Amino acid sequence: MNNIYVLDNLDYFCEWGGAKWSSMVRTSLTDFTGTDLTGKRVLEIGFRYGRMSSLFALLGAEVTGVELTNVHLKKAQAELEKWGVTHKVNFLTYDGSLDIFSDNSF
Repeated sequence: MNNIYVLDNLDYFCEWGGAKWSSMVRTSLTDFTGTDLTGKRVLEIGFRYGRMSSLFALLGAEVTGVELTNVHLKKAQAELEKWGVTHKVNFLTYDGSLDIFSDNSF
């Protein structure tokens, strides 16, 4: 999967927020972080269906997604499997406190 494909399909990966959110993500990736996230660790707060976690993993990042409940965990895991990135993403439930991570983890 190449980064151009991923960027051309941001509307899919940005499952909420519509065109404005997709535009903001595109700008963030192209102007700030770059589209090669290899070697980066990303924390996604509120992974929902796993699409954004998949996006970051497809771009090379190691991703930790946190959510308050496991309501969507099966769908999120299926999304990772769809894109072949299960080895790059770890989903956790948490109580809202980020104290579960050491400083400078991400």
